[in-house]
Amino acid sequence: MIIDLPTSLDFKLSGLSYLNLSFSRVLRLLWHLDESKVQAWDSDGSATSEYWEAAQEPLATAVTLLHQACEFLIKGLICEVSPYLLISQSPNKWPSGCSANDISFSEYRTVDAQDLVKVANTVCEERLPEAFISLFDRIRRDRNKLTHTAKSGVVLIPDNILKDILNTYTLLIQSTGWVEQRRNYLSNNYETIVYSSDHINCYYSWELLKVSSFLSPSEIKKYFGYNKKQRAYICPACDCIEKFKVAYLKPNSGSLSCIICGNSIPIVRKSCKYCKGNVLSKSNVCLLCGSPNEIYKV
Repeated sequence: MIIDLPTSLDFKLSGLSYLNLSFSRVLRLLWHLDESKVQAWDSDGSATSEYWEAAQEPLATAVTLLHQACEFLIKGLICEVSPYLLISQSPNKWPSGCSANDISFSEYRTVDAQDLVKVANTVCEERLPEAFISLFDRIRRDRNKLTHTAKSGVVLIPDNILKDILNTYTLLIQSTGWVEQRRNYLSNNYETIVYSSDHINCYYSWELLKVSSFLSPSEIKKYFGYNKKQRAYICPACDCIEKFKVAYLKPNSGSLSCIICGNSIPIVRKSCKYCKGNVLSKSNVCLLCGSPNEIYKV
């Protein structure tokens, strides 16, 4: 008997984890670049170019993680029909003694990555989107070049990897929801065990704004669900020292909606003394410039 059979959920959760790990690997590189204040002293861009040349190996790791995520997510779809469909070899090549003993599923050879799309589109009720098939094929080819040759000729660009991750999530999991699942991942990953989750809102505010700087307004709307052209405000609930602007006015409402913490924040409509803003918190802090105003009783 085959034991330790994986479920569709097992593959989906693992795929999501690999997506987040790939995302984190790229963002960590961007964070170091920001921390160095490179834009202030690298006038000709040579240091930045050299940095990304040196960062090709960790970027290659991000691509490998993304490829693994795609594999697991497709396997999850196949597994919804039956996990046995993932076993690729004929019975005469199955593990020795499998007909007389319980053998773990992991001991069997499974479908190669290059055949996963064909299997999924043959057995699943809904076929994979053509956009994802093209994306996965490109990622698979790049990953093979990076892992099987000493000089691949592939130049990896962080912006493109991040877009590939977001596209994978949008096409295979759901059209919206990256912000929420990413926040949940950051709030419950290994770092929060030894530190805490207190820093998550501040870090994720930086992360989301950093990624958004690479995207068009339509891409931001597609992946994150907010309008880049709409005026953004500071979220007092996130309590970030950096005063990131990640909250937006809710239509026909006296409150803000924060895309990071998800909270609805009551506001006071009153002109700020220090800027042209007229959206204050209940504690009279301008949510446009971050300056405290005089006491104002609601």
